Amino acid sequence: MRRPPWRGALALALASDAVSFGLQATGLGLAVVPQVALDLATAVGLALLIRPRWGLLAPLALEAFPGTAAFPAWAVAVAVWAALEPGDAAEE
Repeated sequence: MRRPPWRGALALALASDAVSFGLQATGLGLAVVPQVALDLATAVGLALLIRPRWGLLAPLALEAFPGTAAFPAWAVAVAVWAALEPGDAAEE
């Protein structure tokens, strides 16, 4: 049995949101470039793990605005995708 792809995607999303929150909390607004790079890398990583989806554009757009790093947009997007994806629960 292979693992569902959403597990790795959720781990990546949680790690990205945690790092982004840390940058936001300690960066004092100076961490815009690292946050944008992190969000682009997260979008690419998630697209590789769970195939490109239009649903990934919403958290990418949300994360593009300064000050929104306190909301775990990537983790919420992956959790919703995992909940709505048919057949993953049956594979476990």
